[in-house]
Amino acid sequence: MEYLLKSTICLTAFYGLYFFGFRRMSFHALNRFYLLVSLALSLTIPLLSYERTEVVMLEPQPIKDTTFPIESIQENTYSQVPIIQQSANVEESAKVNIDWMQVISTIYLIGVGFMLFLFIKNLLSIFYSIKSVSVASSETLPFSVASTSLSYQKQSKKLKILRTKSQSNSSFFNYVFLNSDNLNPHEKALIIAHEGFHAQRLHTLDLIILGILKAVFWFNPIVYFYQKSLKQIHEYEVDALMSATYDGREYAHLLLKLGVAPSAMITNQFSTKPLSERIQFLFKTPTKNMKKLLYFLSLPIIAVGVMAFAKEKVVRVYQEKNTGKPIFSEEIKVYPLEINDARNYASWTSGMSDFDFTPKNISLNRITAKNYNGFHYSVNPNSLTIKTIEDVNKYIAKRSLALIVTEKSTDTNGNLTKLGLAIKHLRTNQMTNAETFDMVDLREKGKNGAFIFIESYDKNFKESQMSINYGTKNLVITKSSVPHKNLHSFVAYNVNTEGVSAIKHSSDMISYCVFPGRITEQTLAEAQAYFAKNGFELKVNNSTKDAKGNFESITLSFGNESKTFIIKDLKHWIRLKSEKNSKFIRQDESIIFEADTKTLATKIFVENRMFKMTEKSGAWEIKDFAVNEKQLDSTKFSFNTNIKVPKNKVDSFNVIANQEYLVEGKDYIVKNSIIFLNPIYKNNNTKIAYHLFMKPLGSIIYPELTKLNKVEFPDMRFSSKTPVFLAKNENSSLFRYTPFQTRPSTPFSKVAKNQDTLRTILETNKLGKNPLVFINGEEYPSSVLYRINPDEVTSTTFYPPNNMSGIERFGEAARDGVYKITTKGEDFIIKNDKQHKIVIENVRMRLIESKKRVRRQIYQNSNGVKFEEISFQSSTIGGTYGYSVKLPRGKKVVFFLDDKLVSEEDINNSKQHFTVNISKDEKLKDKYSEELKNADVIFNLKTKQD
Repeated sequence: MEYLLKSTICLTAFYGLYFFGFRRMSFHALNRFYLLVSLALSLTIPLLSYERTEVVMLEPQPIKDTTFPIESIQENTYSQVPIIQQSANVEESAKVNIDWMQVISTIYLIGVGFMLFLFIKNLLSIFYSIKSVSVASSETLPFSVASTSLSYQKQSKKLKILRTKSQSNSSFFNYVFLNSDNLNPHEKALIIAHEGFHAQRLHTLDLIILGILKAVFWFNPIVYFYQKSLKQIHEYEVDALMSATYDGREYAHLLLKLGVAPSAMITNQFSTKPLSERIQFLFKTPTKNMKKLLYFLSLPIIAVGVMAFAKEKVVRVYQEKNTGKPIFSEEIKVYPLEINDARNYASWTSGMSDFDFTPKNISLNRITAKNYNGFHYSVNPNSLTIKTIEDVNKYIAKRSLALIVTEKSTDTNGNLTKLGLAIKHLRTNQMTNAETFDMVDLREKGKNGAFIFIESYDKNFKESQMSINYGTKNLVITKSSVPHKNLHSFVAYNVNTEGVSAIKHSSDMISYCVFPGRITEQTLAEAQAYFAKNGFELKVNNSTKDAKGNFESITLSFGNESKTFIIKDLKHWIRLKSEKNSKFIRQDESIIFEADTKTLATKIFVENRMFKMTEKSGAWEIKDFAVNEKQLDSTKFSFNTNIKVPKNKVDSFNVIANQEYLVEGKDYIVKNSIIFLNPIYKNNNTKIAYHLFMKPLGSIIYPELTKLNKVEFPDMRFSSKTPVFLAKNENSSLFRYTPFQTRPSTPFSKVAKNQDTLRTILETNKLGKNPLVFINGEEYPSSVLYRINPDEVTSTTFYPPNNMSGIERFGEAARDGVYKITTKGEDFIIKNDKQHKIVIENVRMRLIESKKRVRRQIYQNSNGVKFEEISFQSSTIGGTYGYSVKLPRGKKVVFFLDDKLVSEEDINNSKQHFTVNISKDEKLKDKYSEELKNADVIFNLKTKQD
């Protein structure tokens, strides 16, 4: 519809110039050319596009440590009261809302169909007349007729003269319909000459083009004017040729004699009323050639049309500041929906990088499957259209969920200006409160990485919500109409970095959480501006700074409350006392500003509950954040280790000196991805080593993943024996180079091409990207889940992602889940490639859905010994397999259901819920002694009553 509207405006502008400027001129051929070209331009200008490049300078981004999703140190509890309200008004409006665009489109298509029907009927009528009317040969016509239009006949096929009594004198391409009633031979000759000129100039082709356009633009009166004007110009053009060849007065007399009313037929009629203008043009003085310059007036219309209606493609080129080096470019447009629906769940990510609001968010339009039969949907507002919502609904319908458009409005270009959305559960008819989005404002924010986030769950619908997320490197803002206690926040902060500066704006509260390391003048200025826009005042009353301009102390007032904060007192280093060789990590206290949007009450406080719990436990070694400023001077870190850490490749890395972890900023720094150490470690007695933890696609684990006290570190110092980790570029794989020293290879030293990304224990593939992992009571990096030998596991404890029990116990680091493992011993890592392939194949086979309630599958243990596993779906087909038993191959298995002997097929066909036990009932053995003879395992299933 947008295209039709733009084309109509262009047609009106071009025709207006013709009607008021060129219509009275005698440049008939030029007028015809103008009308045809203006038609073509009107159809093509709305389809044109041009590219505009915007250059954005970005600060060079330092390498970051592993990110863990947390909201903040704030308590994140969820009320058991359902937040989903059944909104009768929204529900009713969703039901009775009429899609007027659909109605208009239907009416338009009906009109097109009707006009095409008339056009085709007209053509068929002409073809029927051609076929049914007799053809007059040149021998049967007078000489004056046969010799007419000889110049045209030399260039093309001969005219075919069709005698008719029912039609007026007219032509269709080379066919001339001649009604000779009351005509003398000379008059017949003039008519045939006239129609010959029409055929020579291909005027019929113009009328066919207009007939098709009239069907497409049947609602636009300008097209009808175009058709009328072109028909007139055809006659003016031929009249001028006739008057130049024959006697003008005699020809004009013939026009008056044969004048007929205009017809809708696609033919060129000899004498169409009114004739006054045609006769005037026959005897009018030709227009001066200088006036042809007036046709250049059409150029401004073309220019304005292109500027107004051609689509602008904005391509942002991002360059690194100072160097001007291009980083990447993104076109601002509607990007297609990306669906992340992997069955192995290993690709389930929480989308934390989206909250960095990098320019690459311009192309964000991603929906990801989640547990509880749910989804997460992140979309840049520039890609959120009604068509996109329809695509999302096609995907989430299988989860009994839908996005409901509660209101919408568009501009003249068809772009959404306002959009109301709600999430509906299709089975229960529950619906969230609608969120209304100002799409004009959001599309502008989207150019800088803002996005809309929607999450919903079939089995936990009350957690469904949507929010707007935008901000800068100084301040992240999450805004939603959900109450504060229920609003989820997915802001990430980096371990050992300066934490977050984030605002949660809910229906009843604005909460600002800022960590001490993020308190800067710019950060506070942005927070002040946001609070001021919402009617609250945040002020800096007093402050002191160090030599580098960093805050040492600051006095802040918020509403009627004022507090002073000593920055260093809010920062802490912590380390488990039981792990003296482990790395110190940061655990800072945060400052919280809360403004109640209903009562206007304000509050400032320090959120330190997690730190107090750490302090109270007595299990942690705590150091104040006091670092010698001279040690932070990058010029002091001159010991180049030749170790390069590639961006976005490493889960985490540690620098180790004499088997003790070093502290970044105190003992070493990372500059341009290269690790530089304090020169105090540059001596022959210091052994430097590195732990790089990576997923299999990261390509190398060095040293092998094991306890530090069992690692035999090579002599690394600064000699040629130092292992070097390099990357040819940021996207290439790492390789290990040890010039004079070799180490035994491991199955993970180098990753084979197409190596599987499944985790080796089935249920761990349901965890998020960075779950907490504990093995025999010790924490390990999440990458270890890709290398554990399941045959060595004796027991497990599983907390799925977003599980509140796990979060309450382990903190926000448990957002992606927790997995605790007890093993038979310390040797729980897969030893070789063969073992790894066997384990992964077992996991892949278990992930394949089965339509049977009893699944009997042959697997191999890590040593290659085959065994049979029998698993049961205790609920219904399509549920999860619970109870399972491993047996040597070839064992005899017998099944009972409620103490009745049944076949395996009977259980597969059963619709009942049941529990599974291995039977030792002697009564069954007595009753079915023959059937149970030589039975190795007896399963007795008991029906559960719902």
